[in-house]
Amino acid sequence: MKKSLGFTLIELLIVVAIIAILAAIAVPNFLEAQVRSKASRARADMRSIATALEAYSTDHNKVPPGLGALPYGQPENMNNFYGNPRSYGFKGVPHQLTTPQKYISSIFPDPFKYGAVADRAPDIGKPYINSNPFDCSFVYHNIRQFCEKDTPPWSGTSGFDHRDIDAYGDWRLMSLGPTRKYVSLGTADPNKGWIYDPTNGTISKGMIIRTQKDTEGKRSATY
Repeated sequence: MKKSLGFTLIELLIVVAIIAILAAIAVPNFLEAQVRSKASRARADMRSIATALEAYSTDHNKVPPGLGALPYGQPENMNNFYGNPRSYGFKGVPHQLTTPQKYISSIFPDPFKYGAVADRAPDIGKPYINSNPFDCSFVYHNIRQFCEKDTPPWSGTSGFDHRDIDAYGDWRLMSLGPTRKYVSLGTADPNKGWIYDPTNGTISKGMIIRTQKDTEGKRSATY
């Protein structure tokens, strides 16, 4: 009688175990590679936006206004998709960089905002609306504008004051970073972990930040 050929149950289990081990090694490396790629893309796009901001500033003697910041910004009552005033997470790259003059070709999306949810009141837990290019773009702060809207001016009630101009310059760009969370910044110590540092782990807390004065978003003044 001819002996049938085939795998035994033990052999099949060994093969499955080997595949599982290889997958356990490969998947984290693949995910980390994706995060590193997104971080590189975010930095490259922020560099292009920074160039556009400086070109706009040269033409207009000021950088474009940020959403929701008076006195010369777009209306405070500009709402997000949920009908609420735009929170920090929705303060996107200004449309003045694309129209009427194209300082950049389009509003670049923050690669870490896709699938992220808002963690700022009143929209906590709600997804960012990717169909709106301004809602999925990088966070943009016109720091001088925030300071000038204070009563009295430069009092710091908006979260910024003259020291931030010295430290950051007129503007700040931010990506949510790998953890996809908006970190409250204010006048916090830059060593508190709100700037993304891949040496802390590829997927670690912190936002990818670029300011007018520093490509890494660190303060250039101490106070």
